[in-house]
Amino acid sequence: AGKHPREYVERFAMRILLIGNAQEVPRLCTTELVDRGHDVTAFAGTDGAADFYEKAGADVIPGSIYNLADIEKALADHEAVIFFGIDMPHVLLPKPADLEPFDRLRREGTRNLVAACLRLRTPFMVLVSSVVVYGDAGAKEVDESFPLAPPAPAQSFADMEEIVSGGIRFQGLKAAILRSGMLYSAHTWHTRSLFSLLAAGKTPPLAGQHAYLSPLHAEDLAHAVADAVVKAPSGSISNITDDNPLPLSELLAAAADALGVKRPGALPPFLLRLYMGKDLYKLLQTSCRASNKRAKELLGWKPRFPSAAERLRAEAEIWRKTYLEPESERKKAETPGEAERE
Repeated sequence: AGKHPREYVERFAMRILLIGNAQEVPRLCTTELVDRGHDVTAFAGTDGAADFYEKAGADVIPGSIYNLADIEKALADHEAVIFFGIDMPHVLLPKPADLEPFDRLRREGTRNLVAACLRLRTPFMVLVSSVVVYGDAGAKEVDESFPLAPPAPAQSFADMEEIVSGGIRFQGLKAAILRSGMLYSAHTWHTRSLFSLLAAGKTPPLAGQHAYLSPLHAEDLAHAVADAVVKAPSGSISNITDDNPLPLSELLAAAADALGVKRPGALPPFLLRLYMGKDLYKLLQTSCRASNKRAKELLGWKPRFPSAAERLRAEAEIWRKTYLEPESERKKAETPGEAERE
């Protein structure tokens, strides 16, 4: 067997197809890849996404992840493809109906992409998944050998990985899997929403929750993906997290302190279960202290922001200047002054 085409070009510019919604991490990844000299094409399903990726420096090809012919056309002449399978609804407490389109993307979209890669044979695939696939590991440190036991709302992440792993084991797919930690950044929707709720004193009463989270700054994931597309061995799986997992209660306290506001309260477990519902409550209890040792060894990667607790103050300041202050000025402009009202 000869070398995969990626092995001839990994030290030079590559033609890379990126598949992901118009959100912060795919944008950062596009910019990072372009800055490294790669030619990036975004597979965009909407006009808004096309404009989003063009501003980040990518070419754009329209199409649907649910149309195999569209995917094959987009993949042609590319050495690698990156699939972001980590999209979630813009709802802090999603219901099953909110998750359905994202579950479909992870299952049906992944099957189509793997089929197209196998038919064309050349693209190396990087799948961006999540450490949520490990389920509840308590306070144990979790490496990539830990058995998967995702909670029900996250089952589609494990299904997505199994589709890719099956292609690797049985059909000759060339691919690597990255398991991202819990993403944060002043520009990601969930972090902005958390800051807004904390500032308004409306945060859900989660301060009593001590399950571990494995955070990751959005920029660090973008850098890891850019490293993996040329360095990750086929068949490899790597946790991409920062160096300091922490309990949810500590993360919320750090975010509140960063904003200079009151820390959120807590509810007794039985009331919180009623407040959130059974499945989301179980997801909230999912504790994962993921180790990033393998990613450091395989990819030569390390997080620029090793501690979310320490970084949140800077993110809060960015959020305040970028979103809160402009919104206050907009509301002032829309509200007539006293003289005008007279």
